[in-house]
Amino acid sequence: MPAAREEKLVHVTKRVLTERDIRDAAAEKVTCIHVPAKCILTALAKDCAKEHGIRLVQE
Repeated sequence: MPAAREEKLVHVTKRVLTERDIRDAAAEKVTCIHVPAKCILTALAKDCAKEHGIRLVQE
C-alpha cells in the first residue's frame, strides 16, 4: 500500500493564480492551495493543479 502523502497547505493572496504558481507549488510538494474568493484561476492553472494532485480551495 502506498504511503499517504502528508498534506502541505499554503494560503495565497494573489489576485491571479497561474500555471507557473502551481508548478512552483508542486516543486515544493504542496498538496492544497487556499486562494481568496475573488482570485482569478487561469484554465492552465486548474489543469496543472489537477495534473499534480493539488487541491484549489477558494475562500
